[in-house]
Amino acid sequence: MDFNNLNSRIIRLYKSLGKHYDKDIRSSMRIDREITGDIHSISISFGAQDEFDLTNVVMETIGGIADLKDHLKNKLKGKNQPIQLVEDLINNSLELALITDLNNQEKHGYPLRQKSRTKLNPRILNLSQGLGVKGGETGSVQFTITSESAKYKSASDNMVLLITGQVVDDKDNFIITLDEMIVKAIIDIENFTKVHDLLI
Repeated sequence: MDFNNLNSRIIRLYKSLGKHYDKDIRSSMRIDREITGDIHSISISFGAQDEFDLTNVVMETIGGIADLKDHLKNKLKGKNQPIQLVEDLINNSLELALITDLNNQEKHGYPLRQKSRTKLNPRILNLSQGLGVKGGETGSVQFTITSESAKYKSASDNMVLLITGQVVDDKDNFIITLDEMIVKAIIDIENFTKVHDLLI
């Protein structure tokens, strides 16, 4: 493993991000049937991971993004470009600044006692996993439902179990959704690596 290979780190980051979107709907689906007199009710729920599993997945991705900082600086240094460009990138991107603060809080505790990029003391609330549509306007899941049972049949390709959450400040004011923060941060990094020709 080459720890200095920026391309490898970016690929690993995308793989980490992929854990936010689980296509194996069937394995985390629960169907409950209840009969009360003549009334038959069927409840279908999705999402099997607990809060700790979800937190680990999210913090792995946040850490992967935040850890790119020094690698980007090293690449710039190798091209005789100022490393301050990386600090400027983070400071001018709310999403990257939030990720930096969240990653530092994971390492050092909450709230940060020293340098906070955002001064918001961000936290992630309401982590959950549920059925959703990835990268598309519509999606579908099909079931066979009778008075006796319900069975999973199929789902469109863009239906996934996705991890959601909200990023809030220290007063619980909403800042951004978890997904939006991560996607925008990755776009900012991708654009930066293209502008400065940092990838092979």
